[in-house]
Amino acid sequence: MKRFFFLFITIIGSFLFAQTDETIFREFRFDFTTPGARANALGKAFVGLSDEATCAYNNPAGLSILEHPEGTIEYRSQTNNYSYLKSNDQFELLNGDILQPKIENDLLSFASLSFSRFNANFSLFYVNQLDYARELPEEQSTWYDTTQGYNFFYGNQHRVNLKLATYGLSFGRAFSRFSFGAAIGISQLVMNYKYSTRLISYDINLDQLVLSETDHHLSQFSYVVGMMYQIHPDMKLGMSYKRLPSFHFSEEVQTLQDPNYHPIPITFKVPDSLAIGLSWLPTDRITILLDFNKIWYHQLAGDNFTVISGSDYSQDNYITPDATEKHIGIEYLLPWRTHIFAFRCGAYKNPDHKTRFSPSSPSIASEIQAFVFNTGSQETTTGYTVGLGYVWKNKLQIDIALVYEHNQFDAFITSFLYRFGKK
Repeated sequence: MKRFFFLFITIIGSFLFAQTDETIFREFRFDFTTPGARANALGKAFVGLSDEATCAYNNPAGLSILEHPEGTIEYRSQTNNYSYLKSNDQFELLNGDILQPKIENDLLSFASLSFSRFNANFSLFYVNQLDYARELPEEQSTWYDTTQGYNFFYGNQHRVNLKLATYGLSFGRAFSRFSFGAAIGISQLVMNYKYSTRLISYDINLDQLVLSETDHHLSQFSYVVGMMYQIHPDMKLGMSYKRLPSFHFSEEVQTLQDPNYHPIPITFKVPDSLAIGLSWLPTDRITILLDFNKIWYHQLAGDNFTVISGSDYSQDNYITPDATEKHIGIEYLLPWRTHIFAFRCGAYKNPDHKTRFSPSSPSIASEIQAFVFNTGSQETTTGYTVGLGYVWKNKLQIDIALVYEHNQFDAFITSFLYRFGKK
């Protein structure tokens, strides 16, 4: 995630228009749930169960129950559909082609290896939190304001390559019915992009150009703290808090008013999160999971808010709501001799958390800004998940999951887990 920065450019006199690169970053999908196809098939609810090596990053307290070393690897193929400009009650598309951004990724998303030392269980892990690369050809469109009768031209072009991954060590230890765990990692960010945008209207004497680019490879520490409590032999409560990094770098910016490239300091803050989960085994074959995940998306706007020129808009005009995700999952086990077959399904609620522009007072500039900036629905979306699992002799475990979130996201996830030393 990125702590958004906003570029303010004076057009004429008191007519100010806010220009931002934030449209590149604000809808990136960061996965705050437990890795593994099993967890994803269970509506992405796993904090209260955390009974295998995939818990190394999201709730390391679960490592405490592992009886033998485990190794796991996860691969995913996913598609993200991003918001784009559409005609509405006020603005109508006159000409131009509006691209509908869709990003497809195939990637190694998680790997871990657990082992025991000093009466505790440890795990070395890797998690891929973001892998985004896209080159957008120049997009040009002309829009008509049906309420006030003016036209404006909007041009947009960018090349983006962003990667965020964490390498770390976690541990978990049990104290009777209570388990505690923690993880520390090095989060590595690759931030490389070049972005340009143009706004022109001869009707309202508007002519604006912003060019920006950056290329940085950065590293920062991050940590996770987790706990588990055995409420009842058939019920557990889990909690996990993630403190994620802030990256500091500079961006080179050029405008019509200042044609020389000059550096702007930027902070890119990955939001922290707190997850609480409950697992219940009503029978030996059925497990029901319920998770709540609070994510502090407002940290994206944060304290590091850069204004180049103009004072009509401020950080208060950009609202990034925090979100509380809700997850539920059900697993049914069917044992047969040395084999176990698992059937899973789940659902989750993903509240809208895109940054929105909210003007202090109405004006032509703020109307255009709100239209260009506030793309996409503000509604909470519902995702559905299904999956299958197979375990052989409680050593080899293979899981698959399908995740579908209407018109926004879908994924196919496969994970393999092997338990060493079991007979």
